[in-house]
Amino acid sequence: PLAIANLTDKTACYRVILETVPEEASANGIWPINGAFGLRGFPPERITVRQAFPFKETEEEPVTLRLDPLPRINEAGIVSLAAKEAGLVWFDFDTHGVDPGEYRGRIRVIPLGAGAKYEFNGKRRRYDVASDELFVPVTLTVDPIVLSREAARPGHLCAGAETQEEFDLLADVGAGFFKMNIWWFGPGSVSNAENRVAQSVRKHEAWAKARGIKPKYFVMYSAFNWSQRVFNPKKRPEFKWTAWRKAIGYIRTTMANAGLSDEDYFVETWDEPAANDLPDMIEAHRIAKEMYPTIRLQLTLCVRDIVKTDFLGALDGTTDLWAFLDNPAYFDGDLYKRIRKIHAGGKSVLHYLCSVGTSLCPSAYYRRHCWRGEYRGLDGDF
Repeated sequence: PLAIANLTDKTACYRVILETVPEEASANGIWPINGAFGLRGFPPERITVRQAFPFKETEEEPVTLRLDPLPRINEAGIVSLAAKEAGLVWFDFDTHGVDPGEYRGRIRVIPLGAGAKYEFNGKRRRYDVASDELFVPVTLTVDPIVLSREAARPGHLCAGAETQEEFDLLADVGAGFFKMNIWWFGPGSVSNAENRVAQSVRKHEAWAKARGIKPKYFVMYSAFNWSQRVFNPKKRPEFKWTAWRKAIGYIRTTMANAGLSDEDYFVETWDEPAANDLPDMIEAHRIAKEMYPTIRLQLTLCVRDIVKTDFLGALDGTTDLWAFLDNPAYFDGDLYKRIRKIHAGGKSVLHYLCSVGTSLCPSAYYRRHCWRGEYRGLDGDF
């Protein structure tokens, strides 16, 4: 990251350029006016320049701002800053497949509103230029360490990708599970071979193959609740299980038509259920496994009154993946001992954090959470 501060009393624009170091510069110390984009010897297509934008830090008054989203910078590399404000430019270097070594260049910051003075120095028609332009030397060291592109403990960011850039961004931070929106399924997903599910799977599989990874999918959220809203909108009790059977059938047929086996995805049946959902959970899982014994079902559990029930004993035989809130209610005491036993028996166990606020602690959310997953030996984080 590169922070730029506008200390003037008016809005100012700055051009930020990452340039190579020409060979002649190391010999005589003379820089040409412009270098090529990037670092010398480093593949330029592996470098992405981003600009941080201010975003609200809280929903409460007074609203404060912080630099958070990092989209690609504009083609001219220009950052506009208000008076007495700071900005941030971010450089991403994708080192996969790049030879170990040192790659040098410089960051050039040009204040576009400042003047420059050109003076003829009397030698070889050269001019000395005096301006407020700033040069920052850059050396990137690529160590001889080769890591797998597939995460040892895959993450799930509750998202799928619409573009390859989005997929690569997710995969770069360890995503191995990708979301299939439950609302993409239904009668139309079976009758239309080019449905949203098929299109999304085709793109994800192609992008994953190019990276040498194998993705898994989550069909979410709350497949059972979705089944009632779509196939039993009047909530008639006599149609409850007919609606569920239809829903499971459409989900499995659509995923099979998209070229996926039951091993390639999980169906999230309930998202953060309560204790009064338990009877329906037991029956819904029983029916799904009776219809399709190899279909894989997932439950996502937060800290609600369901923790006081014997939900593990009631659902262990029909639940393939358990996602528990990263909370001592699950990962401490006797309940954690039972979860570890289920995990040792071959069931997948993940933990998750879920906050609807805009102000999150990056260390807690993206670092300590993952390390706790490693310490617990879980199958993934989200």
